[in-house]
Amino acid sequence: MGAKLGEGSFATVHKGKHLATGKDVAIKIVKPEKDLDFGGDNPSACHISYKDVLKAMKKEVEFIERVGVHPHIVELMGTSDNCQVFIMEKATSDLYQIVRKKEKTLSLQSVSVWSEQILQAIDFIHQKDIVHQDIKSSNVLIFNDRQCKICDFGLARSNEDVMYVDRELVTLWYRAPELLLGDTTYTKKIDDWSAGCILLEMIIGICPFRGNAENICNCPQVTHRNFNSDQLIKIFKMLGSPEEKYVKKLSCHIHMKGWPTMQSKLSNMVSMSITKERCPPDIARNEGDLRETKNDWLQLLQGLLYINPHERLSCKESLESPLFQGKGAGRRQNSPFGRKQSERPFDLARRDEEGGNNSAMRPGSAQRPHMAEEELRSMSLSPVRRVASPPGRTSSSHVVNGRELTTASSQSPNNFKRLMQRARTPSPIRNQPVSRGK
Repeated sequence: MGAKLGEGSFATVHKGKHLATGKDVAIKIVKPEKDLDFGGDNPSACHISYKDVLKAMKKEVEFIERVGVHPHIVELMGTSDNCQVFIMEKATSDLYQIVRKKEKTLSLQSVSVWSEQILQAIDFIHQKDIVHQDIKSSNVLIFNDRQCKICDFGLARSNEDVMYVDRELVTLWYRAPELLLGDTTYTKKIDDWSAGCILLEMIIGICPFRGNAENICNCPQVTHRNFNSDQLIKIFKMLGSPEEKYVKKLSCHIHMKGWPTMQSKLSNMVSMSITKERCPPDIARNEGDLRETKNDWLQLLQGLLYINPHERLSCKESLESPLFQGKGAGRRQNSPFGRKQSERPFDLARRDEEGGNNSAMRPGSAQRPHMAEEELRSMSLSPVRRVASPPGRTSSSHVVNGRELTTASSQSPNNFKRLMQRARTPSPIRNQPVSRGK
């Protein structure tokens, strides 16, 4: 076992070598009980015992094995009998570190490829009837072959028809609005929201909703443990105030009395962040293509970041975006993204002085294999801190871009119609025209 790569609340991660394969690995080791503080300043350690920690580690292994093999989920290579030691494939860095280093210079080609891989992985997890519950950029690992992989199933749980909120859920900056607003139940749509946060993070170069963890309430209800006023304000400032009739159904609306109505800034942020410099040359030099690219990203982000979870696109549905259909593949008229540009509720055309294009190096185009090699080599990537992953089995699979993927069956026409109807109704996110100049 080699040098320490990082540590979390309950475990440390060290560099190692897998003797059977010779591969570099990451070794996750649960800290000794004497090194853990269960009553001090660490909020992650409150109200639990060492027995709870060990139980959680065993549960994590069970979920990893249940998920099975997928090219965009980190592989678990072995564990000790008591599950206090995990051996996992070692990454180069995590997405949080890369976005922080590259800021707004991460190429749109990289953003597109990694977005598709993240959505595929989460969709696969959901197919296994599992909710990850901790999707965030630091839990997306990046490898030397340009692949990204989701890790850390420590907070995962089985997906059920009704899941009750019984504790604080999801890292604050990636926490879905229904949790922040005090909903008593939740669904796997909380993972879809977190995915939208990551995609927007790659686009704008910083985590979009960075709430202050101290802005909580003192209400005794367990559901109010997820409330954070600063986090909600950050969300509403970016996406616009939600529909009042939805918010009033949730208990934490009492804390929003007197809040002003806020207008969405999302279209402005997307338009300003997707510059010609970040696009492949064939898009950068074509005004119409660049404009359509911005529109496609805006549509995808608005779908994943619907405040009302009943209207939010799933990761599976999001993979129907033209961004992931391949250059020249055309638009699927029965998909939620298949409408003509004039039918979209948020048309950036004629409003964006930057001009545009849309084929923005779609995953699946001929240039994709060369996506980010130079970009990754130039990053001076920092070592990853946490890892976790899966072995196991696959279900129905097919080959995409030379990799075997397990995917859900095609969406039914009825579902497409429902999504199209949804997209034509007013969004709970109010969209502002893209401003010219500042």
